[in-house]
Amino acid sequence: MGLDQVYAHGWLPGPAPGGRGWARPATVLAVGLVAIIPLLPSLPLPTKATHTPTFFNSKNVLALPSGALALTLPYDIAPQNDALMWQAASGMRFRILGGDAFVPQPDGRTTWHWLPAGPNAALQVLRTDRYSSSPPPPTTQAAVSAVRQLIARYHISIVLVDRSVRYGPALSALVRRALGVPARQHGRMDVWLDVQRDLGRHPG
Repeated sequence: MGLDQVYAHGWLPGPAPGGRGWARPATVLAVGLVAIIPLLPSLPLPTKATHTPTFFNSKNVLALPSGALALTLPYDIAPQNDALMWQAASGMRFRILGGDAFVPQPDGRTTWHWLPAGPNAALQVLRTDRYSSSPPPPTTQAAVSAVRQLIARYHISIVLVDRSVRYGPALSALVRRALGVPARQHGRMDVWLDVQRDLGRHPG
């Protein structure tokens, strides 16, 4: 069946008089382009170099139990997503407490800045930010107890602290007080490998 028969039966509109059948598609295309322009990103896209600790792409990372749940400090909350890079470099050897996820709230809305339930002192520790002008983590006995509760409640197996960042030494000192044992040092990383055992041996 030829196009002339298709047009004759009314299945497709015929070409506009005067051979201007291109006008409508051109108009639609122009409107579409105008609508898309505000959505285009500003170029060049901003980038920042990442410097993943060598621990995560060395054989030392094999000391981490495969699939273990890790508390990573500074805590993984956007834009502070270093722990996601640590995971990737390690071949996804461990899981993390945190990350970006859409979590439903009681009011029906969602948040993607997930913070675990726990005492306010623990949340203050997790909100310690290496990028903004946030205060240092609390160092009170309440904060030490809160970290212990957090580790116990979520059955955390390992703790990984980047000692090289701002407040890194303070976070590491807080974990050492909570667990009662010093970290294993691998470059800039402080690593605790069996924190449930440490909790049992050093009750707070």
